Amino acid sequence: VTAATSSLPPTPVPVNTQTKSTDTTAQLPARGGSIDYAYLRGQISIEQVLRHIGHFDKLRGKTQLYGPCPFHTSSDPKSRSFSVNLSQNIYRCTNPKCNQHGNALDLWVTHSGLPLYDATIALAKDLNLQLTPNREEATRKK
Repeated sequence: VTAATSSLPPTPVPVNTQTKSTDTTAQLPARGGSIDYAYLRGQISIEQVLRHIGHFDKLRGKTQLYGPCPFHTSSDPKSRSFSVNLSQNIYRCTNPKCNQHGNALDLWVTHSGLPLYDATIALAKDLNLQLTPNREEATRKK
């Protein structure tokens, strides 16, 4: 077998093959990447999270909602131990054994049972959220 030398120049390897995309799944960090939790909380409402976990329709009220807690089972099906303030994006369970409270991201973390970092990435993926502001947004706010 004889080997011939190529007369073609080597094909250049592209340096940056990424294109600008609005798909946030491309923006998900590798394990240990940074997340701007305040920025993420600003993109979601507690109503979105409640709907995502399938609990919103179990609550009654307008701005202040009451109903059963999604984290503990109550012996009373009409329990109103879980309270949500939609305008402040916070929740609280008044059951002394549960006593869960927090913001929309805290609600998701508690519901998912995942560590904060993993739960945040899962929520961002599910709701198509950005984990950090893009460079243009970050420089505009300064």
